[in-house]
Amino acid sequence: MVTNVHPIVEVSLLGLGRTRLRFTLELAADFRAAELRILAGRIIAIGAGDCSASAQLKYGEVKLHNELKTLDLKLSGTIALDPPLTIG
Repeated sequence: MVTNVHPIVEVSLLGLGRTRLRFTLELAADFRAAELRILAGRIIAIGAGDCSASAQLKYGEVKLHNELKTLDLKLSGTIALDPPLTIG
């Protein structure tokens, strides 16, 4: 699963002007195993399993650092998906 968010930083330089910089933060989760709760052809929740996550900050297409990755994570609770993911 991958999603992008777009933080904006407003910069001003000694009265010379202001500009807004729009970044892209790409967040990804790699599920190796997970319990899926399905209702009416949609995944409504993800339960116990294991995964890892990563993050990459970019400006345009320029990567600003090496991708950050978590260690393997064990999931023991339930994550409700709102909105649910349609299967197919």
